Amino acid sequence: FSQEDERTKIVEKRIEFIGESLEDSDIDFTTYLENLYFFFDNPINLNQTSFEELSKLHLLTDFQTVAILDYVRQYGKVLTIYELTAIEELDKEAIDLIVPFVTIGEARTYKTNWKNVLKYGKNEVFLRYQRDLQTREGYVPKSDSILAISPNKQYVGSPDKIYSRYRFTYKDKISWGVTAEKDAGEQFFRGAQKYGFDFYSGHLMVKDLGIVKKVVIGDFHANFGQGLTMWSGFNMGKSADVLNVKRYARGLKPYTSVNESNFMRGGGVMLQKDLKENRIDLTLFGSYKRIDANLNLNDTLFGNDAGISSFQSSGFHRTPGEIEDKNAVRQTIFGGASHFTMENLKVGITGVVTSYDAPLSLSSQTYSQFNFQGTSNYSLGANYMYFKNKMSVFGEVTTSKNKSLAMVNGVTWHADPKLDIVILHRLIDKKNQSLYSAPFGGATSNENGLYIGVKAKLSKQFNLSAYYDQFTHSWLKWSTDGPSFGREVFVQADYKINYNS
Repeated sequence: FSQEDERTKIVEKRIEFIGESLEDSDIDFTTYLENLYFFFDNPINLNQTSFEELSKLHLLTDFQTVAILDYVRQYGKVLTIYELTAIEELDKEAIDLIVPFVTIGEARTYKTNWKNVLKYGKNEVFLRYQRDLQTREGYVPKSDSILAISPNKQYVGSPDKIYSRYRFTYKDKISWGVTAEKDAGEQFFRGAQKYGFDFYSGHLMVKDLGIVKKVVIGDFHANFGQGLTMWSGFNMGKSADVLNVKRYARGLKPYTSVNESNFMRGGGVMLQKDLKENRIDLTLFGSYKRIDANLNLNDTLFGNDAGISSFQSSGFHRTPGEIEDKNAVRQTIFGGASHFTMENLKVGITGVVTSYDAPLSLSSQTYSQFNFQGTSNYSLGANYMYFKNKMSVFGEVTTSKNKSLAMVNGVTWHADPKLDIVILHRLIDKKNQSLYSAPFGGATSNENGLYIGVKAKLSKQFNLSAYYDQFTHSWLKWSTDGPSFGREVFVQADYKINYNS
């Protein structure tokens, strides 16, 4: 029990470190928690790791990660953890953050021993029950006359919120599990929810089957490039970690959270082939699921019986109106990505096609006249990432069915052991219609922006972080009746008290 308690404390401290940088209480930290717990139990071998693996910790900067890899390539295997102090880019704080999650030793190639999968695999069962003591307005009984006029004024279910999850994992090679959730106000084993929970999610993932690097069946995420062409799930925005503007795509990843809209449901496979010191990979995926949407009956614009006026992403099904919107539209997604990786260079292409069984209607609002309408759309993009000495350049460019253009390009520079600089430019056309786009800054269309971030270590105890971001919008936006522009300035000073002095 004491070991498990210490494990939890260590992981929670790192989550606090990440959370302070992100400054967003609504972020789903499931991915971070899973990665840190896994690497605590299965430490990363610094003598045989990769940039992608170390970046999953979210505890190091690009330059610190590259510095570790360059040190191993230049001087050979690390003999002791204390040797990390010889790496100029790693300060004591960075080393202390990663020590519980890394190890050293001989570089080895491990193959999955299928006889040991069930014997040494890890089973997790998590149950959570929640109920507010105060009675909310939606649970107060209403008269039949009121409900006849306003049927959505009363929730149809109980105030209980129930969450359950089972997951089996074997190292990072195999994972399967089932997640179920009932939100407060939703029915349970009755009415619209005759099968119990309102939301069910399941997955199966297997890795390292020869040339087949990864297979995912069930619910999953698909992330590629810098988020312009295809990115489902959590995405990073501006934060107190001013250097953290570059995306690290994970490709296919099992989905284990309870956001009921932003995920894929189907399957995917990643094939990988090593070419001496280089590597090429190919990922294919497909998704089919029903999604929540509000339908306009008798959509005369498209000559159909019904058109989609809006998508509903809250995941709540507590009232007759919300229940009516549940699973109203069928969504089909299929796509693929391919990447070629050298020592310091990674280039790739991504394509995705999305279709619905009902047309998305054009809003009557002027600001939205360039938004996607119809039943199908596609996006095609190219991305790159290159490291050289103490500089890194990265970016992505994408186009959609309507031939619009969007691009993100950036450069990070480790100018000095005490000074890091990042510059990022984004140019996203007002007609951009990439449906699963999540670029830095959050805008998926109609934005031209320039971001400059600086982080300086003025002393062992005093750090200064700052960014300046300016952006223009060439077309109208919601609640803005003309072209507009804006600026954001952020400055943060951190002083760490040394209790030993």
